[in-house]
Formats: sequence, structure tokens, C-alpha cells
Amino acid sequence: MRKQTLQFLYASLAAAVLLLLSIGVFTFRSLRSLIEQSDAIAHTNKVLFQTEEVISTMKDAEIGQRGFILTHDSSFLKPYVDATQYLGRQLKLVDSLTNFRPQVVQRQRVRRLFYFAQQRDAHIKQLLAASLEPNRPDYDLRLIALLNRGKATMDSARIVVDSLQQTEKLLLEERIHHKDQLSANTLGLFTLISLLAVLMFSLAFYLLIQEIRRRQNYERQLEKTVSDLLRTNQDLEQFTYVVSHHLQEPLRKLQTFSTRLVQKHAIELGDNARFLMERMGSTANQMQTLMADLLVYTGLGLHGDTTDFEVQDLAVVFQKTVENHEKQLSAAKAMVQFDKQSWPVLGEMEQLELLFSHLLQNSLKFVVENQRPHISVHTFVITGEQMPFATQSQHDERFVKIVFTDNGIGIDMQYQDKVFGLFQRLHTADNYPGTGVGLAVCKRIVKRHNGYIHLAATEVGAAFHIYLPLAN
Repeated sequence: MRKQTLQFLYASLAAAVLLLLSIGVFTFRSLRSLIEQSDAIAHTNKVLFQTEEVISTMKDAEIGQRGFILTHDSSFLKPYVDATQYLGRQLKLVDSLTNFRPQVVQRQRVRRLFYFAQQRDAHIKQLLAASLEPNRPDYDLRLIALLNRGKATMDSARIVVDSLQQTEKLLLEERIHHKDQLSANTLGLFTLISLLAVLMFSLAFYLLIQEIRRRQNYERQLEKTVSDLLRTNQDLEQFTYVVSHHLQEPLRKLQTFSTRLVQKHAIELGDNARFLMERMGSTANQMQTLMADLLVYTGLGLHGDTTDFEVQDLAVVFQKTVENHEKQLSAAKAMVQFDKQSWPVLGEMEQLELLFSHLLQNSLKFVVENQRPHISVHTFVITGEQMPFATQSQHDERFVKIVFTDNGIGIDMQYQDKVFGLFQRLHTADNYPGTGVGLAVCKRIVKRHNGYIHLAATEVGAAFHIYLPLAN
């Protein structure tokens, strides 16, 4: 997928996520506002209900006192007493409901309602007391006067309650309208944002599917390319192996014919001819050595199966390698020091011997003039997490770290990658003979054993660090 398309896909996904977050925030705020409005509406309805209850209770008290005045039956006083006690609680409730409101007028009306309720209660008590004195000459006039004052107080209380209810009804209509408007806006905006989010997600999902298909096609093409490359590499190695093998016989014949020619016709040949024949024989020998090394290198690639690996003891491998080079070591008066700690690794004994044989030969070849070679091999056990070049899956595995050092001429760290290349030489063949295949063979052996090898920095000589998986 092109970079612009990927950027658009990421931007679409981010926008969709932001839209979903905004939907969540908006929905939360809208629901909270709707709940607040619903609570306010319920509060207003409660105020209306309680004020109506106040008037109804005052009426019950008035009916009770009238029944007592007419009949002088004390049973009529019970509704009056109950209404009086209930009225106090109702007035306190109305007061607490309106106490949270910012309207000053409503608070004033509640205070007036308190006043008229107290006045009405006082009038009823006066009427009840006056009704118990029927023999007074002004009995009728006094009752009528008290009844008129009670009616006036009751009418005033009704007026106050009507004003309270009228204001609450207006407030109720306003809140219901605001709630309906908020509900409509919330639903509309929520629907719009949801549609946009679905659209963005659909577009991102479509692009993601296209990218997955494109990657699948790319992976199939890559697998085919890798397969073709492996097959080509195998064919090339097979070709190199066959060619190198078939060149051995012509080289041997060339060496044989040149040797016989020099031996049988040395007198007839002049000095220049003998020199050229010797050079030809030397070149044939060098070519034969190169073909042998190349056969070893390509042979390692041809045998890719590692199921025949067995547990090998590194100490035994070191010991056998030193024994195989005992004559060379003695001739160079070299000192070899290696750990005899037994570390088990999976591998082939011949290839592991070849690995250390090449390293040993390099140390014996690249020596400082008039200095005795000193070679040391030390081993440690580390985890993959401590190892350079390790993959994430190898962090929990255990490896044997092999530090191979010498006191030779050393290798400049700027050539740390070049020295492991095939036919890569840092010196001329006249100064240091060789084919430039040895370290390439070492790298291929280590790689085949699922390990790593690299050149390490050191002040004196050369140092190679080798990492091989520890056998369980």
C-alpha cells in the first residue's frame, strides 16, 4: 500500500476513534442534562402537589371545626387535630422544596403561606373557644366575625398558593420544553455522529481488507521469489561443487605433467623455462588448494539437514583439533590454552573441528615476526538476552560463548564484515598464503549450527566471539 493510503487509513481509524470518544462524552453530558431536567420537572411537580396538599389540609381543618361548632361533638375535632399536625409537616416540606430555588418571590410567598396558615389556625382555635360559650349575648355576632376573618385568611392562603402554583406551572412548561428540545438535539446529533463513525469505520475496514489482500498477494509472490532463489542457490552450489570436483583431475594431471617434464628434460630446459615450469606447478597447487576449499564450502551448503546432529562436547572438540595440528603447533612453538570445561552442544564433530581448525591455522599464519604465538580459548554460558544479534525468541535460550584470541598481527575492525566473505583477503598471497575461504567456512559452519560469529575489538592480536546453542 502506498504511503499516502496508509496515512489516510491511520487518519480514518484515528478519526473514527475520536468520533466514538466524542459520542461517549456527548452522550454522557446529554444524559446528565436530561436527568437534571427530569429531576427538576419532578421537583416542580412535587412542589405543585405539596402546595395543593397544604390547601386540602387547611380545608380538612376547617371542616372539622365547623362540624364541632354545629354539633359540639368532640369526634369532629379529630380531623382538625390531625390536619393541624399534618399541616406543619407539609409547610416545612414546601419550605425545603423552595429553599433550593433562586426565585426570591417564591420564597416570599412561602413565608406568607406560613403566616396565613398560622393565622387560620389561630382563628379556628378562637372559634372553637367561642362556640363553647353559647350563653353570651354577642355569641352569634362573635361567631360570624370570626368566621368572616377565617374566610378572609383562607382566601388569602388560596391566593398565595395559586400564585405559587402558577409560577411553578410556568417553570414546569419551560423545563418540559427544554427537556424535549434537548432530547431532540441529542438524538439528532447522536445519529449524525454515529453515521459518521460508521462511515469512517466502513471506509477504514474496506482499506484494511484491501491492504490485507495486497499483503497476501505480496507474501505469495515473496514466497515464490524466495523459493526460486533457494532453488537457484542450490543449483548454483551444486554447479560449483560439480565444477570444482571435475577440475581436480585436470589440475592433478597438470601438476603431474609439469613435474615429469622438469624431471626428464631438466637438462634441455633453460633456467627461464624451469622457472616458468615451477611457477606453473605452484599455481596449479594453489588452484588445487582453492578447489579443495571451495568444495568444503559448497559441501556445507549442500547438506542443509541438521536432524543428524548429535551432542558434542566442546572440550573434546578443542582437544582433537589441537592434536590434529600438533606438528604445526610444535614447529611454530605456539602456546595453546583452552578451557577443559565440558559444554554440550548439538552438531557434527567434523564440522566443529573444521571450524576451530581454520581459526587455529589463521592464528599460526598471521603471527608477529620473532614472536611466539599464543592462542587462548575461553568459554562461558550466557542467555540470549546477553547475546548480540539474538532475536526476541532467543532471549530465554542458553548459549555457549567461545572467545578465541591470539597475539598475532590482528584485524582492523573496519574489515569486521569483509573478513567473513568468500575469497576476501586483506593481505597478498606472497606475504600470507591462502585462498580467502577459511573464515567464510567458519561463518557457514556456525550459521548451520544456529549460532553467531563476529570479530571482536581487542588491543593485541585478533579475537573472535562464537555463540552456539547449549544442548539441553
